[in-house]
Amino acid sequence: MGLLVTIAVIWLLWKLLKLSFSLLFWLIAIAIVAFFVKVLVLPALIVIGGLFAYAFFNN
Repeated sequence: MGLLVTIAVIWLLWKLLKLSFSLLFWLIAIAIVAFFVKVLVLPALIVIGGLFAYAFFNN
């Protein structure tokens, strides 16, 4: 849901400020990458770190 809101806000700002299509593309690309980093990469790193800690302390 956060990704849709972010893209909607970027599109609205683009319409209001009359920016170029290339800038719109880059803003949406950055928003999508940031969304996936927040949603997928950070929890994966936490899980991997937890598994390493579990293996280290139970050996």
